[in-house]
Amino acid sequence: MISMNKVISKDGTSIAYDKIGNGPALILVDGALCYRASGPNAPLSAQLAQNFTVFTYDRRGRGESDEMRPYSIEQEAMISQLLSMKLADQCSCTVFLLAPRSH
Repeated sequence: MISMNKVISKDGTSIAYDKIGNGPALILVDGALCYRASGPNAPLSAQLAQNFTVFTYDRRGRGESDEMRPYSIEQEAMISQLLSMKLADQCSCTVFLLAPRSH
């Protein structure tokens, strides 16, 4: 079962994320033009959920997450760090972050 949640960043941006599965925590980060419902991580998270607790989230300005201007790479990193800390506290575990790559 997938559960949708939100977390608020330091600058007040609401970031939507899903949680599925049980086990060590993984955060999957979609590429620049994707979000939870349209990226490659939805089918991947379903497969990984057999052995991991998998978190996927909508990056700023995508899907159900708010957009705060101006955009900066520092804000993107802040969101990843915020989610990692929140989720590590929530599940009392180490959290691993799997980020996208571009060719």
